[in-house]
Amino acid sequence: MSPPEPEAIAESLDAEITSLRTHLQSLKRQLSLHTSTLLSSSILPSLLEHASDAPPTKSRTTAPSTTLDEASTNQLKKRIAAQRAHNTQSLYRSVAGITTFRISDPDPRAVDGGRVLGVRIEAPSSSARGGNEGGVRFVRPYYVLLNRPWGNVTPGDGDADQDGNRSAERVHEEEGEEEEKEARERRKQHLRIHKHTVPPCIPLDALAAKWLPAPGRKKRQNLPQFCRSLRRDIIRYHHRVSIIADLKRLFGLRPSHAQGGMGARKGLGSGGGSEADVAITDDSTAVDQSGIQEEEGNNTVLNPDPLEHSSFGASLAVTLGGTGDAEQAALALAQERKKAKIIHVFPVDAEAKQIRIDWSDGRTGRLILDDDGNVAKMAVFEEGVRDRDTVREILLPLPPARGDGNNNGKRIEEVIGRLGEVRGR
Repeated sequence: MSPPEPEAIAESLDAEITSLRTHLQSLKRQLSLHTSTLLSSSILPSLLEHASDAPPTKSRTTAPSTTLDEASTNQLKKRIAAQRAHNTQSLYRSVAGITTFRISDPDPRAVDGGRVLGVRIEAPSSSARGGNEGGVRFVRPYYVLLNRPWGNVTPGDGDADQDGNRSAERVHEEEGEEEEKEARERRKQHLRIHKHTVPPCIPLDALAAKWLPAPGRKKRQNLPQFCRSLRRDIIRYHHRVSIIADLKRLFGLRPSHAQGGMGARKGLGSGGGSEADVAITDDSTAVDQSGIQEEEGNNTVLNPDPLEHSSFGASLAVTLGGTGDAEQAALALAQERKKAKIIHVFPVDAEAKQIRIDWSDGRTGRLILDDDGNVAKMAVFEEGVRDRDTVREILLPLPPARGDGNNNGKRIEEVIGRLGEVRGR
């Protein structure tokens, strides 16, 4: 009987090694599952607390192998805290409105065989239209399609050098064949944004450069963090949009719908229309001052007055009979300001971070919001002169948005409430 051939022996050993590796991976998965189950149970923390509070006994001192020392107990507590944080994150991800799916690109020359990974992001918004005022609803989802253009890259096609990677020969010399193979596999898994329906005011390219870098950089890609950051920016954007809608509802203004404005979502390929609640247009700069013009039409001032340089100064001069009494003029101006109403509220940029407010007495205000929707700065102008009294009247009584002293901004909800109080009804 002839001995088995070396090739058959090698194949048998390879098959056995593969089977052992598969079994090892299965055991590791089972170990991870059982470990997470134990760490997530509510019994284990109570047992640790009971063991740490119990006084030392003779049996515990004579049998140290059955007890945990202080270092092991602290390490186990850290593992329990980490598992709880992981469970909280998993629960958040399950309700965060971020889902992934796979589709196929019908283009016969598509990269990576046409395989595309889709990310769907759902965002709630309280800016409603029609009869759904004040309610919260989900806008049309946003989509980001990702592909793997480096999936068919080989070390000799020159693409690695183009991306800044070292050549295959140098990788082989310095890292060896295993490291080279792992680097190739990681390069094949790199994702790149193919198409998307995200509004242009969201810094998608910056997020992709940070969390989905191209091959050749030391930093690895982090798709979950990219999705979380993108959703956070989208939620912040819709929150700022909702603030503008709330201001319009508070002052009884008619909600204007975006018609090709800077922030309109129409034409982005996502179905459009979800951002019609936002009045991001360029044609809202004209202030309706019909009432002011009527008063100016009856202007019969004979003596010059310092207040006549403003639209309300002329009418006040007529009311005072041209006496020029500064105290009476200031008092009358304060009374007229109390009667002034807010007639326009609209954003002035696509990101909805700057909000313009127009009063009926000719004053204009500007609210500058931060990423979280808090009021970072506020300014009011009248005839080109800064009105600091109105700003102090609105912002001074309000506490900072954060109690740690690191942020001097004001909560937008409180600023809206102050605007409703000082506007005069």
